[in-house]
Amino acid sequence: MIEELFKRPTALARYREGPLAKAREQFLDRCANDGYSRSMLQKIAWVLLAVAEGLDLEHGKVSTQDIERAADCRRRLRHQPIRTEDSVWTRQMFIHFATEWLRYLDCLQQTEGKYSVNP
Repeated sequence: MIEELFKRPTALARYREGPLAKAREQFLDRCANDGYSRSMLQKIAWVLLAVAEGLDLEHGKVSTQDIERAADCRRRLRHQPIRTEDSVWTRQMFIHFATEWLRYLDCLQQTEGKYSVNP
C-alpha cells in the first residue's frame, strides 16, 4: 500500500521504517477497502505515522486527551501559515483517524461519561 501512495524514496523509507509499520499498513489497507481516495489515504498515512512516532503505544492505552494533545502539537509545529478552516479540518481529521486506528489496535483507553462506548 505504501508503495502505491508514495513514490519518493525518502518518503517510502520514512513510512516503511517508522514505528508499527505493519499495523499502519494493515489499517491503510482497510481504509482503501472502505473506498478512501488516494489523496485521503496519504493523509491517513501521515496521521498514523505521526501517532506512532508521537504517542507511547507500548506502555498502556492512550486517552482521547492524549490524541487531542498530539493533534495540537502537530499543528503548532507547522512552519507555514494555515487558514483557520483548514486547521480545524486537519485537527478533526487527525483526531478521527488516530482514534479509529488506536481503537483498531485496541490501544484506546475507554473513558467513562458521555463519550464512552458500551460494548
